[in-house]
Order: sequence, then C-alpha cells, then structure tokens
Amino acid sequence: MLRKALLTASLVGMLVASGVANAGTKLTLIQPNNGTMGFYGLHLARVLGYYEEEGVELKLLNGDTSVPYVAFLTNGNADLAMLDGPQTFQAKNEGVGTRTVYTVMLGAPEGVFVAKDSPIQSVTELKGKTVGLASDRDAASLAVAMAHAGSDAKGIKTVIVGDAGPTLANVFLKGTAAAFAGSINDLAALEARGIPIRDITPKSAKNAPANTYAMLEKRMDELKKPLCGFFRAYSKAVYVGTQDIEMVASMSRHPDGVPHEWEDAAFGYKYLDAVDDLQINADTGKSGKIGHVDEAAWKGVMKDMLMIGAIDKKYDVNSFISNDFIGCANDFDKAEVMAEARAWMADPKNAKYTDKSKWK
Repeated sequence: MLRKALLTASLVGMLVASGVANAGTKLTLIQPNNGTMGFYGLHLARVLGYYEEEGVELKLLNGDTSVPYVAFLTNGNADLAMLDGPQTFQAKNEGVGTRTVYTVMLGAPEGVFVAKDSPIQSVTELKGKTVGLASDRDAASLAVAMAHAGSDAKGIKTVIVGDAGPTLANVFLKGTAAAFAGSINDLAALEARGIPIRDITPKSAKNAPANTYAMLEKRMDELKKPLCGFFRAYSKAVYVGTQDIEMVASMSRHPDGVPHEWEDAAFGYKYLDAVDDLQINADTGKSGKIGHVDEAAWKGVMKDMLMIGAIDKKYDVNSFISNDFIGCANDFDKAEVMAEARAWMADPKNAKYTDKSKWK
C-alpha cells in the first residue's frame, strides 16, 4: 500500500476533532487506492450490489494524500482507515486509541526484488550494493527483510527511484540498482511488458498482516451497524474470488469495477495474478473467517518492529486488535453468494466483460 507515516504525538494533539464523520448507515473510508484489483473486494461488492443490499452508503476519500491516515480517524473525517503493520504500532506508540478490526491482506505485498537473471539469490548479498526504494518508507521493508535473513541494512546504499515505469524499469534493465524495495503492485506493469522480476524476500518476512482496516476504539459501538454491513459486503466479494478468480477479472472489467486496469489485457491478468493470493486471506486454516484478525500474526509484526528498532517495547496485541465484527462479516450464505455471482456472469448484458477470449 502507499505507506503513510503517522503524525507525531504532538501533531496529533494539534488536530481538532470536527465531529463524527457519519452515523446510521453511512460510512466514510480512506485507503491507498479505491480502484484496483489489489483490493478487489471493494469494487466487486459494488458490482454485485452488496452495498445496496446491506443498506450501506459508502463514501471513499482520496487516499493520495500526504496526511497520515490515522489523522483522518482522529479528526473525525473518516470512520475507517486502512493501515499496515508499522503504522499500527506507531499509532500504539503515540497513544492513539485505534483498533484493527478486519484483515484485508494476511501477506505483505512489500518486499525486495531483483531481475530474474540477477546472480543475487539472498538479501544478504546486497551488502555493499545499492538498493532502489519506491519511497523512503520502503527502507523499513528492506530492514525487515534483512532482519529475517539474520542481518541488517548497514552497508547498503539506498536511493529513491520511485514507482514510475521508465525509471523503475531501468533498475532491472540497466542495473541502476542491484535490487528494488517496494510493493509487488509497483512491478506488475513491468512483468506484463516482459521484464521478469524475482522476489528475494525471506518467506518469513511475508507472513504479516498488511492493509488492515482500523478505527477508533471509542466508536465501535456507534458504527456497528454500517461496519457490519460493509464488512459483510466485502467478505461476500472476497469469497467470490476464493472460488473463481476469473469472476474477479470479469467484474473488474465492468464500468463499476476497475476497467482502467484492463486497458491492456496482458497487464490486467499479470496484475491479478500478482495480487490474488494477497487479497484472498480467509485464514481458513485457523478461524475459517474472512477478515479474521490473528493475534499470533500481530505478535510476529511486533517482533519485526522490535528487530528494526521501530518500537522499543512489547505491547499486548489484544489491546489494539478486535474480532468483534468478524462474526457479522461472515454471516452470509455461501451458496447464495455464488449463485448470485454465477447469475451475473451468465447475464447476456455482461457478456462483453465475461468473454475471456476477448481479453487474452
């Protein structure tokens, strides 16, 4: 995700609450990208009419902002914000009373990447070399990867290369850097254009909650109705993807989906292939519940933050996570959901989006 640095405690204190963002069936949300298959649950729920079905009026704020997402919660401009692991612990460090209430991605999309034919096989081989960063915040991704490999980032030179196509392509085609630290989302376009990439991040560094929905703890009771509706709609859409990823492709091509990601079909399928395992995180091996907030996983994130010095003490993770909404989020008939999805796919008016032969 676009990783936003949190406000310091002093700056948080300067924010003046402007009242609650919404009440009743309305819900205001801020997250890094409102239109991408990386978060396909958001638009599939819209395409399939689940928000209307739940009576939820969803307002999506522009996530492309330098203002930290936590600030939107504390000043009352958003009810729900998408945060990653480091942001969540930074909020805890600053005493912001947030609760992580729904897991969107159980695996981290961030990592360290090299060209497929690079001789580098491990992040430990980056010592003495230059690593390109999508932004200065990706130094944390590099540090975590190195820590999981039993090393640190000392001796590695970093340079901001951004995530723009031509500049990023030069990292892998011309070797302007030995590796790139950023999100797999940044690289899908390159792979779709024949520039193969290899992920050298230790697998253990990937097993962390990413892009989780958080809110102010004091508003949990107040927002129970719209949040249950939103999370149930989102979970239904995610369930569709777990059963048939081609349905995600078809519905994403619809005008109410993310058709801009299908202007180049090769990119569309390559990108969907890169992100589908991240989005599909029903955690069926543990709770069997979509969106489940896992205590053990968060303990793992805390260990990472301690290893890289992002925090200097341990916390009780149950003080900032909650599964209070997971029951209602999963309160739906799976057979009925798939019947609705199949009906959408079979509807002749959607044939232009469902005919796979036209999108290859």
